[in-house]
Amino acid sequence: MKKILLLSFFFLLAVFASGQPLPRIVNDTIIALNIRDALTIKDGGWSLPIVYNPALPPGNEAKSLTAKNGEKVSFLQYVPTGTDFKPLIIFLHGLGERGSGDTNTLRNVESNEIPKLIRDKVFTQNFIVLSPQLNKTYGWWPTWYISEMLDYAKKYLNIDPSRIYLTGLSLGGGGTWAGLEDSVIASQVAAAAPVCGTCNYLNGKWIIQNKIPVWIFHAQDDGTVGIGCSGGAYNDLKKKGANVTTTFYQTGGHGIWGRAYSQTFPTTWAVNDPDIWPQGTVKTYPLNLYDWFLQYKKSGVVVPPPPPAKVIVARLFVNGMEIIVYSDKTVEVK
Repeated sequence: MKKILLLSFFFLLAVFASGQPLPRIVNDTIIALNIRDALTIKDGGWSLPIVYNPALPPGNEAKSLTAKNGEKVSFLQYVPTGTDFKPLIIFLHGLGERGSGDTNTLRNVESNEIPKLIRDKVFTQNFIVLSPQLNKTYGWWPTWYISEMLDYAKKYLNIDPSRIYLTGLSLGGGGTWAGLEDSVIASQVAAAAPVCGTCNYLNGKWIIQNKIPVWIFHAQDDGTVGIGCSGGAYNDLKKKGANVTTTFYQTGGHGIWGRAYSQTFPTTWAVNDPDIWPQGTVKTYPLNLYDWFLQYKKSGVVVPPPPPAKVIVARLFVNGMEIIVYSDKTVEVK
């Protein structure tokens, strides 16, 4: 019996240490689950610790799916530890991070924030983050990429559907504007932040109708994507009564995303007064972007109740034994 238990222990140790998914049987269907926390096998009076480096935060996990239009989408998935329902950020990268549509070039997405912060193990925000990779055949972000991420997140991840946030930089900032011009996407977004975005703003109809707060970032000396793209959107939204905030840096060129996605605060931002850019005074805002996001949630969205304190998260059968993994980080061997 102890020989079998030791074999089981080393099997589980190898699985957890490698980060490979552990089979889970739900309604006779085997699915995959990654366990990243410390676990303990208990049998009678003895226990063995199984540790997957709990001091190290989780990173970007490579994923892929086939979209409804038949195209393959590769994306990075970040899920913080914990079983509670978490807010979701959908992040859209810039032109230089496009790829081949498979996982071979997916790590290009980690070149800039937010995926870079996650890669470097310094992202401390309690958000699930999905970062799709745009196929290099596209020179713009089709909105179906965002729709696929929304559908995937709602089907497979423990997200808070009232707290879905959309953001992106450069071409991805334009993709953020494009997503907000889509009625179905806009109906699900609680707040958005285009960063030095391309000129994809149209008329903001669905931003106004869904009362979506928008924080726009751009630098006045941006020589790649002129500030007119963001300034024009700001002026139009402000005239229409939208909840719109701007950070128009005086300098910084195109690469301002390190400041826009900074996790520290206070954040320096430019307030247009009156509603004319780029004049304005520089003031201090007490929230970073992530805290600003969390101020807003979609009204009328039913949030699922929190999961029970202890549930079965994985079940494994080895040599006639049943090994059950619980959400409180214990393992029972039967």
